[in-house]
Amino acid sequence: MLYIHDEAIKNAFVRMMRKLQAADTKMLKPFVAGLQGTNNKDRLHQVMALETAIEKNTEQQAVLVNLMSAGYLEPEIFHMEKNQLLIEADELSKEKDRISRSINGDLTHLEEAKKLLRFATKKSKIESFDDDTFLEYVDTISVKSREEIVFNLKCGLHLTERLVEE
Repeated sequence: MLYIHDEAIKNAFVRMMRKLQAADTKMLKPFVAGLQGTNNKDRLHQVMALETAIEKNTEQQAVLVNLMSAGYLEPEIFHMEKNQLLIEADELSKEKDRISRSINGDLTHLEEAKKLLRFATKKSKIESFDDDTFLEYVDTISVKSREEIVFNLKCGLHLTERLVEE
């Protein structure tokens, strides 16, 4: 298995950050504006509707228990209905969690994108690799090939950079 030199990754990072500084108005500003424009109101309404459905499900389970304890339901029917309600409650809860994580993720990406935009609009040119800057903006690195890597930034961008031997 072949490896990639650490210095090549550092040089690729510096090139990528210089490109971001040069194209901040064409790339980062529209990206931040797009993240600000995401409409969380619809997703919040979905979460509220799911919470209402979960409450109804809980009430149905309570009614089912009361009917069983009063002797109006056979045990087989009770267990079958109870299992269906539990499955439905689990699905509703998972959907609510998924939407909530989506809303929180968008807000996190927006904050990170604003931070990157502030950095890119500074007029001081990046001269060399800096560990702190790298750790501040890069989440992970994915290696596509020996010639290309992808910087997965904390703001949600995935930027591909070619590795150039210097």
